Amino acid sequence: MIAYREESGNNLPFSLAVLILPILLNSKIRSRMPKTKASTIHSWINENEDLKIGLSSQITNFLPFTRESIMFGIVHDAISIDDMGGLALKQRKGRLKSDDMEIKNCISKSALLGKLLHKSGNPLTIYSILGIKP
Repeated sequence: MIAYREESGNNLPFSLAVLILPILLNSKIRSRMPKTKASTIHSWINENEDLKIGLSSQITNFLPFTRESIMFGIVHDAISIDDMGGLALKQRKGRLKSDDMEIKNCISKSALLGKLLHKSGNPLTIYSILGIKP
């Protein structure tokens, strides 16, 4: 959410929030993400077409967890929703302290994903690139 907002000046659309967990928690997808924000979702997926296989069902499977995570953030005053349905992180209570490399990798890739999502167009375009029907 932070990286998306820093890049775009807007809050993360809910329709893009549903992509975060399925992309970041799948080590196969996460490990093949671009190294820098110079890329786009379109060029990344063109080079890795096989990553689209099963992504739609993964998004569906993760949807309850995504919703629950957002509701948890709202209840605990960490996430807000603007009038357009955009999600914003309200506060950060400190850094996550972990030596686990997978956790660190998920965090760094989440920032990259936020930047890529902003750079890659509107949610319908991104869904189309990923082969997902809204």
